[in-house]
Amino acid sequence: MLPSRWIQGGHLGAGLLLLGLLGCGTSPSAPADDPAESELTATVLFEMRVDGVKDLWEVRLDGSDLRRITSHPSDDRWPTSVREEAVFTSYRGGSADLYRITGAEETAESITSTPWNTSQAALSPDGSGLAFIRDDSGVPKLWVSEPDGAGAARVTEGFGFTGSIETSPTWAPDGNRIAFVSAAGGSADLHIVDVETGTVSPLLTDDAALVEPAWSPDGTRIVFASDMAGESTDLWMISVPATGEAEGPIRLTERGKTDGRPAWLPDGRIVYTAWLEDGETELRWLEPDDSDPPRRILIQEGSPSNPAGW
Repeated sequence: MLPSRWIQGGHLGAGLLLLGLLGCGTSPSAPADDPAESELTATVLFEMRVDGVKDLWEVRLDGSDLRRITSHPSDDRWPTSVREEAVFTSYRGGSADLYRITGAEETAESITSTPWNTSQAALSPDGSGLAFIRDDSGVPKLWVSEPDGAGAARVTEGFGFTGSIETSPTWAPDGNRIAFVSAAGGSADLHIVDVETGTVSPLLTDDAALVEPAWSPDGTRIVFASDMAGESTDLWMISVPATGEAEGPIRLTERGKTDGRPAWLPDGRIVYTAWLEDGETELRWLEPDDSDPPRRILIQEGSPSNPAGW
């Protein structure tokens, strides 16, 4: 049975094209020891490659209760969840399509079935809407639909140009806005679209790539990945006021290697993917408002990534 709430994260998919703009450093610093066990009961939903195939898994922050959620010969990736519903991308039909598992169901139900690639799903906080990336024009663009895939429409029609990539949608808690990455300005920048009007506003621009945004549960901050310091790919955070310009950014990680694909836990912690020297990955989490180093989520099975959060 699915847990009553999954924490999820990472919305990359076609954003891998944008992540390629980011650099890697060299020497990582060791994260701190785990805090008290009582603080580590949150459960994380993520993807992990084991024996050459990526499936969805769940684990607690302390590394306990590791459980495989999907098992299929084709990759299952990029999970998003609200309450007892999880949506993810799978290649089991040949191209990338969206599937979901609800409640106690063990079998994944197809949401989309198209000749195009559909990925990077993001459920709205109340579960009434679904954002995703689709490349029916040959270029990844941002779309929205009902949670079952009905009524799909491109929400950024008229923004950017035909060849400008859009990726990594993340909903505001009010369900009225979506932050995403666009290369319309020549580099990967952060933008916000009003879901009702389709109006797109720039959030943060830089010569460096700004990718993989995740909106905080209280709606006041967005964390993202960037090499804007010119050294390595790190996590950064900006404040998002109700009116006016964003404030920041401030740097959250700085270890000389790649950190990315962040997601928020409901209690305000951030879980993310850390790349290691051997090219493998592990999950880590941090408290954005204190100075304690990040902590590892110890998993022995494989190479975990893309934790998911709303």
